[in-house]
Formats: sequence, structure tokens, C-alpha cells
Amino acid sequence: AEITDLEPEEITLNSSLVEDLGIDELHSFEIVMTIEEEYLNNELLDDEKFEACITVEDILTLVNNHIDAIA
Repeated sequence: AEITDLEPEEITLNSSLVEDLGIDELHSFEIVMTIEEEYLNNELLDDEKFEACITVEDILTLVNNHIDAIA
């Protein structure tokens, strides 16, 4: 919500990153950096897998899978 200027309740799991949220390449970089710092203890996400994410749910799945893999 901070990156998109939308209210959190406007964002759903099915929200398209580009079409619904207006996420561009710079925003994507900010999202990846925040996830790595805040949730992954500075472990790096696979850029190609992140770029394949289309929805908010795709990002959550990627992060959960990454956490499972490093646990």
C-alpha cells in the first residue's frame, strides 16, 4: 500500500501487480528489497521468479516457498 498510494483494503490477493496496482520496475525493486530485509533476514529472492509474479498472491507464494527452502 505504501508503494502504490492505495489503501490496504483496496489490495487483494488477486490484485494484478501491473494492471491493478501500477507496479513498475522501480516499484518491483523496492518490493524485493523490502521483502528481503524485513522477512528474509537479507536472504536474496530469485529475480527471475519474482519477475514471473503477476498477482499479490504470486508474491506471497514465492516468499513462503523461499522461507520453507531456507528453514
